[in-house]
Amino acid sequence: MRWLKYFAIGICASVALALLGIALLLMSCNTQFVKSRLSQAVLENKQRTLKIDGDLSLSLSLSFSLAPAIGIRFGHVALSEHNSTQTFATVDGAQASLQLLPLFSQQIVVERIELAGLKATLVRHRDGTLNIADLLVPGNPDKPIPQFAIAGLRIANGEFGWRDESNGM
Repeated sequence: MRWLKYFAIGICASVALALLGIALLLMSCNTQFVKSRLSQAVLENKQRTLKIDGDLSLSLSLSFSLAPAIGIRFGHVALSEHNSTQTFATVDGAQASLQLLPLFSQQIVVERIELAGLKATLVRHRDGTLNIADLLVPGNPDKPIPQFAIAGLRIANGEFGWRDESNGM
């Protein structure tokens, strides 16, 4: 019975140290580096330009289930059309909270996504494809797609446009 007590204490200490390490990493994180890496990854994987003009902040919190979650908050963000400089979508501000523990089992669990001032235009091209088709397919087809869940989505002051090039609407 004594070994079980030591095992539980060891697990708790390991989790506490991991959380402390993540908190220290977030506190010392260079947000310019994060913004440039995100922009580079989007350009390489999706051939779209991601421009993050506003502030970027990272945070660590405990969710309702007492699981650690990482939060990210952006200022103004713009995303271009595929292989183009034309703007596809803009957001005046965004924030999201991602649970950390499910990442170990290749699951992405987002507690909430909040978007303020979202403006996007969906286009159906003459061949019937959408301008978001490249965003809906995985970057590497050989790599398994992780399970994805979003608990909440809030959009404030959003505008969506629709253009159909096949019939001119």
